[in-house]
Amino acid sequence: MRKLTVSILFLVSFSLIADNMWMNQRPSEFVTASGGFIHVGTKTKGYAMGTADDGQGGRAPYCFVMTDGLNWNDCSANLSGKMKFVLPARVLPNGKLVGVILELQGFKTVSSFIVSDDMANFIPVYFFDSNNADDQTSGYGEALEVIGDNVWLGLKNGKIKKSTDLGKTWENIVVSTESEIEMSVVKFKDTMNGIAAGGVVTEETGTDGGTVYDVQPKGAIFRTADGGATWTPIVENLEMFPEDVIETSSGRIYLQYYDDDSMKDAASTGQKAVVWSDDNFATFAGYNESFDIMVPSGTFSMGGVMDMDQGAEDEIWIAGFCGSGFSFKPCTIDTTDGGVTWWDKLVQGAGKLGPVSVLDSNHVYIAGMSKAMWKWGDPNEDLTEPETPDDTQTPDDTVETDDTPVADDSPAVDNEQTEDADNEVTDDTAIDEEEVGCGCSMIS
Repeated sequence: MRKLTVSILFLVSFSLIADNMWMNQRPSEFVTASGGFIHVGTKTKGYAMGTADDGQGGRAPYCFVMTDGLNWNDCSANLSGKMKFVLPARVLPNGKLVGVILELQGFKTVSSFIVSDDMANFIPVYFFDSNNADDQTSGYGEALEVIGDNVWLGLKNGKIKKSTDLGKTWENIVVSTESEIEMSVVKFKDTMNGIAAGGVVTEETGTDGGTVYDVQPKGAIFRTADGGATWTPIVENLEMFPEDVIETSSGRIYLQYYDDDSMKDAASTGQKAVVWSDDNFATFAGYNESFDIMVPSGTFSMGGVMDMDQGAEDEIWIAGFCGSGFSFKPCTIDTTDGGVTWWDKLVQGAGKLGPVSVLDSNHVYIAGMSKAMWKWGDPNEDLTEPETPDDTQTPDDTVETDDTPVADDSPAVDNEQTEDADNEVTDDTAIDEEEVGCGCSMIS
């Protein structure tokens, strides 16, 4: 009887685990494309973008929206185009898309903060002045955080913008006195406590006439406990450019970054590394390729890591390759204890994986290569079940509410964003291949 009981328990446990699997929600296309950014705010609504060959020898942005939890379709013309893209962006718990839309009109850049109720049309809420340094927003995917009607947005001059009315009005706040720093990461776990990070990349013309990028030793991470009014440095003067930061409940900090080596190594096409520190980088000695993460199937390949993200505070998902010897397959690894233990999940049929968005443990999404989109979850999930409502009001809403704003479960993943120092596009026909979509690496 005891053996039978154990067997039944094992089968029940296995069936519960087996309910979730990786599902291909958009098959690969025969096109060279890299996922650059993804964010899913509810189990039925999400937004993703990247770059792909435009058929004319260049690269152009593309974007997808998911509105039914099952299919990723091309964005409407209002949200996409060769000279238009929305980044950074967030899908709120009420299903609305908010973010910065940037349009290139000849030699002029026009950008605004927008709100979209239907993931197709949008309302311009605030127009940014491209000639004003306090309105030049960061184009990195993790440079935006939204909780209820509170919005924090990174700038390119060591500051952030903060709004308490979902983008209608803003105040500018100094994070770093180093005005060259682009604030590429802004994250809050509640309306008071958050982190921000940024760095400096300079560019010049090389001897071959091409552009040479140089990461300056000005990478920094900051913390706030008063909603972003004041900031305290956690670490400064890192010779890295931060693209994503996660702080766990134990105080461990994960940093995804790129440096001179990763930018100049043509073989890695700008792969970005991931490191962590348990002492705020006080004894940090830099990236070491001898460190791997061991998972049940073997070793997690550092060179194939693409991005990381978070759902709960200590839940981290990273996409890459798992295996041993000369056999590595596309996979994700995840932890729910801040990195003490890791589990791996093969993504069958996938190629190179891209950025990750974690809604919760049962809803994880990846923007892969060749415009493929993947979801981790239950294939038999009832997507018609009502989701938790959100009281966030759009700027044109007139009904007031005293309800406490609902926190947005924004992931800490991102992104594979542009390698340009100012993330601006000067070519009015295409976006360079290096600008969106590249790998990163992991150490332990």
